[in-house]
Amino acid sequence: MSVAPTLSQPLSVPDAVNSRHSVRKYKPGPVPAQDLDEILRLTSLAPSSANLQPWRFVVIQNPALQAELQTHAFNQAQVGAAPVLIVVYADMDDTLATLREVIHPGMPAEAQEASYQRGYAAFSAMTKVELQALGSSVRTRPTPS
Repeated sequence: MSVAPTLSQPLSVPDAVNSRHSVRKYKPGPVPAQDLDEILRLTSLAPSSANLQPWRFVVIQNPALQAELQTHAFNQAQVGAAPVLIVVYADMDDTLATLREVIHPGMPAEAQEASYQRGYAAFSAMTKVELQALGSSVRTRPTPS
């Protein structure tokens, strides 16, 4: 039997998995900016491998853009109907450019350099393989106008 979560009694992992569901209908009206800020703040705190946190978030509250995105999302109605969309993507270019910044500062210099070299080789190879698999037209940064 499932137990409703409270501040003193959180969900167990099985209860959390069994109670999750997809939301496809939303309340009309805008989402308060404070709520969006808090959602993004909390989401950005999620851990990632080697603390790289390569994800980036784009908040979309433009019905015309949402309608365009809906065509690229198998015409799922909720993409156009949601009061806000949050698009999540990985920016591997930025991750590679700032790799030295996330290496633990307490490591000896030689270990830091070795960690950097291994990380850069792994992530740059992954990026090249992914780009080849997806095609050369994939871009991780917008083309300047």
